[in-house]
Amino acid sequence: TYRSDDLHRTHPLRPLLAELGRVDWVTRIELGRLTRADTNELVARITGRTPREDAARAVYRRTEGNPLFVEALIGDGEADSGLPESLRDLLIAGVRRLPEPTQDVVRIASAAGDQVGHALLAVVTGLEDTALASALRPAVAANVLLTGSGGYSFRHALIREAVHDELLPGERGGVHGRFARAIEGDPLLVPPGRAAVERAYHWHAAMDPAWALISAWQAAAESSRALAYAEQLAMLSRVLELWDRVPDAADRIGADHVAVLEAAIDAAELAGEYDRGVALATGALKEVDPGAEPVRAALLHSSRGHLAKVAG
Repeated sequence: TYRSDDLHRTHPLRPLLAELGRVDWVTRIELGRLTRADTNELVARITGRTPREDAARAVYRRTEGNPLFVEALIGDGEADSGLPESLRDLLIAGVRRLPEPTQDVVRIASAAGDQVGHALLAVVTGLEDTALASALRPAVAANVLLTGSGGYSFRHALIREAVHDELLPGERGGVHGRFARAIEGDPLLVPPGRAAVERAYHWHAAMDPAWALISAWQAAAESSRALAYAEQLAMLSRVLELWDRVPDAADRIGADHVAVLEAAIDAAELAGEYDRGVALATGALKEVDPGAEPVRAALLHSSRGHLAKVAG
């Protein structure tokens, strides 16, 4: 038996496997990653109880159905928080064997998210195409990074998380800021329709409240146009979360706090988050003076009543 994830391109086992594949009486059995249901069952067997829906979702999202990672996270009680040291050492071991210039680029790539395009990574690292390819080649050969159409992704999301955690606090904010500015300078560096959402992610990770708020508001509009209402609601929720940290928030986005709440109410309804919509409408009504804005108050009451009825 062997772990296919560990078979980098120069692994000595590869020639043997190729030879065995030509032998008629050899049967090769490949075990894929666990499904969501299988992951839930494994968690239940480890813990002795059925996992909560949010915890089960977090485990599957982070482990991507890898049973070794599921056992490590659950066994350490870290289903939705930091990585256990034992698992972190396992995940990062392959990265630490890479040449130092490669490690530097891999650390920057970890800030990009699930996938990063070659052109975007070149801008952020400041390397020319040839130099960037030379730096990345050992990471691809070691199976730390996977290549796709025009870009790179980590072999597993938890590897990206472990590498990203190794960035120093100041370094982390600086890298995310460079990604945000690069995308702002050339939106074509990311897939069509994703520029605002990607900028919002990076400004938030860079811990810049003002730009995080502005970009989240812009991303909400972009998500609405794409009919991605759950994402729109998430972006509007971020605007609301950051509101008190940006003194001139209303001037920066051209909308007051109640207007943001109203947009979030509509997004919640379209996303099927009816209870969330009721809570948002209740919050908005506390900020509206019925005497000064009777129509606005009436519309909010109507929305809240409708959402409460739909929510049952």
